[in-house]
Amino acid sequence: MVVPVTKPLRKTRGALAPQFTGISRASNGSVTLAGSGGGPSIGNTLRVASNPSASWVALLTNHFRAIGIFTNTDNSATNQFMRFHRISVP
Repeated sequence: MVVPVTKPLRKTRGALAPQFTGISRASNGSVTLAGSGGGPSIGNTLRVASNPSASWVALLTNHFRAIGIFTNTDNSATNQFMRFHRISVP
């Protein structure tokens, strides 16, 4: 199932503001998140939490592609009923 994310792309005073544009869950339970709003080859960190007010834990680091998009897969989501994700740049 793919759930579209409809928030518009935004930048804050020239700073990068990556946004999720889609999320899908595979049959094995892993979750793939896609987005845009990053800079070419700039690093990003996918963070996860069990609820929005919990401590956010860095799950993985990656780099935006040349056109500023990203795709990250949360393979540890297979046993999670609900999980929150956030993407950040350095």
